[in-house]
This record gives sequence, C-alpha cells and structure tokens, in this order.
Amino acid sequence: MLLYSASHHSSDGPKALTLFLKSQGISAKSLDALHAFGITMSYKWSHTAIDNLANSQMQEVCNIVKTRPWFMSYDNVNIPFRTYAQRLDRQDHFDSGTAATVFVPSQSLPTPNLSFERLQLARAAGGRAPISIAKIFQLERDASPHIHKRHVWRVIKFLIDTPDFDFQTYPHRDDQIFTPPPPRRLLPCGPEYVTKQYMLHTRHIDESSFDGNDQLLSEWQWQLGLSDPAEQKITGTQRVIAVNGDQLTVNRLHGLIRMRAEDFNGSDRLDWLQPVFGWFHLQMTVANLLHKQYSGTAAGRGLMHAVALLSRKHLGTVQIKGPFYHHLHELILHVAEAHFRSCWKVIAGVPSIRDLHTRTPAELLQYAEALITQLASSNLFEDEGTKKDKERDEVFKQTVRWNRDVLQYIELHEAIQCGDIGWMEDLLPTLLMRFAGGGNGKYAIEVLELLQGLHCEWPSELW
Repeated sequence: MLLYSASHHSSDGPKALTLFLKSQGISAKSLDALHAFGITMSYKWSHTAIDNLANSQMQEVCNIVKTRPWFMSYDNVNIPFRTYAQRLDRQDHFDSGTAATVFVPSQSLPTPNLSFERLQLARAAGGRAPISIAKIFQLERDASPHIHKRHVWRVIKFLIDTPDFDFQTYPHRDDQIFTPPPPRRLLPCGPEYVTKQYMLHTRHIDESSFDGNDQLLSEWQWQLGLSDPAEQKITGTQRVIAVNGDQLTVNRLHGLIRMRAEDFNGSDRLDWLQPVFGWFHLQMTVANLLHKQYSGTAAGRGLMHAVALLSRKHLGTVQIKGPFYHHLHELILHVAEAHFRSCWKVIAGVPSIRDLHTRTPAELLQYAEALITQLASSNLFEDEGTKKDKERDEVFKQTVRWNRDVLQYIELHEAIQCGDIGWMEDLLPTLLMRFAGGGNGKYAIEVLELLQGLHCEWPSELW
C-alpha cells in the first residue's frame, strides 16, 4: 500500500525512505539499485527533493530574521571527499569549510526585540565604568551560599546513589534533604518552548583567520537576505546579532571589531555584532585543566593512577579530536564518585557506607556540611603561609583541592545540561579565577567580557 508500484509520483513510502537513506550517506550506486527495484526514488530525485526542502527553509528563515529576535553559531567543518577511480589530478582528500546554524527562540518566550540604540548607550556607559575586581569578588561572595547548598546536595547525591547505601529501603527517604535545591533561574521547557534551528548553506571558507571570518559575516548576511544596501542600513542602525562560537571564533570576531573600529558607518564597524563564547567548549577547557592539574603519575596519586587501573591508556594526554572529552568526562565523574564515597566514611567514622543507612537525615546533613568544610574547601589553606613545611600534608592538600574543583566542574556540567542560567552565572567568578590561575588567559578574557556585559554593558533585552 505504501509503494503504489503503479505510480512513484503517488507514493509516500519510497520518498520518505529515499530521504532517510540519503541522510544516512548512502552511495549513488546503491540508491539507483534500490530505485531499479522500485523501492526508492532515484538519486537525482533525492538531490532535487533536498534542494527544494533547503530552499523552503531558507525562505522561511529569511523572513524570520527580519521580524523576530535570533542568534547564530558557526564553526569549521572537515569533509572527506572520496574518489572511487583516482587519477593524478583527482585524489581522496579532506577539505575545510564552515557550517552555520540560526537559532530562533520560541514565540512562547517573552523575548523583546534587541535595541541597537540601548546597546550602544550601555556599551558607552560600561566603557566609562568597567567591572572592577572588587565587584567580581562581591559577585563570588553573593553566589557562595547558593553554591554551598548545591555542593552539599551533590555530596548527599553521591551517598544515596551508592548501591551499599540502598536508598530505596532507607526509612526517611522522603525527607527534604534529599530534594535538590530550587533552580536559580531555569529556562522554560516544554513543546511550546522548543527553539527552532535553521541550517545555512555550508561554504568553502576557512574560519580560522580574520579574513575568513570577515568573508563569512558577509556570506551569512547574503544568505539571510540582509546584504542589500537598505538592509545593511537597518543592520547598522537598528539590529543586534549575537554570534556564538568556540574561543577561536569569538577571538577572531573581537579582533575584527577592533580592526574596523574607525570605518565610516555602523554596518562596516560591526556595531551590530555581539560575540559570545560557547559553554560547551568552556566545559571542555575546564576538564582539560583538571587533567593538567591532577594528572599525577600511574604509580602515585591522581588521574593517571585511575587511568592505569581502568586501562584507559588513551587518556594519558589531552587531545582535541575524537571522543576524548567524552571519555575524560566519564573518568572525572568516576574518580569523583570514588573520592566522595571514601570521604563519607572518613567524616562519619564508619568502615562502610552501609553503616550510614541507620543514621537520621539530620545526621547525614551534618556529615555533608562537615565534608564540604573539612575536605572540599579553600578555607583550609588560608593560613597555609604560617605553617612549617614539615607540617604540610601534600597528599591531603591535593585531595581537598580535587574535591573542591571537581564539585565545581560537576555543578557547571549540571547547570548547562538542565538550562539553569542563574546557576551558570553564579559560577562565572570562580571560572574566571580558574582560567586566570590555570594559564588559560584567552578564556579568562572571554569570561571577564561576559561579566562586563552582564553587569555593566548589556541592556536587559540582550541580557
């Protein structure tokens, strides 16, 4: 009934199957063979159908960007070009291009249009009164109570997730201490709040250089129908476009803004452009810093000891390709879980986690508070300069620092995953200090600029 073998043009089955197989990367010869048996449409039909779908979506996004708030993200993409019959002038090769996506918030969100005039006034005011180190410390102190509650809940979560504790049979499992803290400022979710995404046409332009990003900004405006003089005038006087990317992309965009600061009009000066770094890349950078700081040795302490025990040799050195971050993230979580299970036994003075099953919720909360203050707090090292060298326990200090830093990493991951932007903002001062102290100055600058924007420069609609 789906095939309608008498007429392909009246058949929905082969059309849907053809688009599915095409999206999975089926070869032209295989698709034509299936077409000969009447199972799918032809390879030429698949190209025509995809072109029609792409043109329809491009027309839709071109209309949206002129009437509703939106932002975009782009990054480099490597595409393998394979040749089945190779010649001297036709070989297999990889080529680099750039892929972009436009994101449009749901109409259910009360998102006002971004005001170009208000942004320029706010930028001018922020430039005269930039954020100070005292303000950053104050933000960190204001966020500390909320972060502390999250840390206490996290170590309790490590306990109740332990099989030996057997939380399902715990008599007080309905107590409020086992309820997560309320979100700081959670993004709304549900079918009515789904963000629409529109892929733009991939272009053969390398975005790693200033010239490449300059070409790409013009290219994206051309694809979105914003390149004619009338639209450029509107962009240079009314529009605000936020562009999200990795650290390299954002760095190049900031450099372009500085280079073109003395051009003749707002469109050429890129006054409309607001670069924002990507949080996923920031999270990867934090994980790499943990790997760098706590790698240790296979025979001693640290992540390398766990790598050797778990036979994960590929995690010995930091990489940027493949699933390295996924494996490193899992390793960090596993080591953190093992550490905090041991910390529970130390704080409570019990030989096994099972012994905590008989303790009351108030006692467990007291143990969790003590664990944070005694085994995962920077306050333990405030008087470090007054101690003699022989009184310092380096292994203990390294363990406490690991507990403190890995809790911050886990909280960052959870905040991004659940979309609690208030929670993410609470972590910004700590992230700034970590990047500055860890030798990652470029991300420290990006976090500092975000703090400057949130508290000094951005109007409420952009914020």
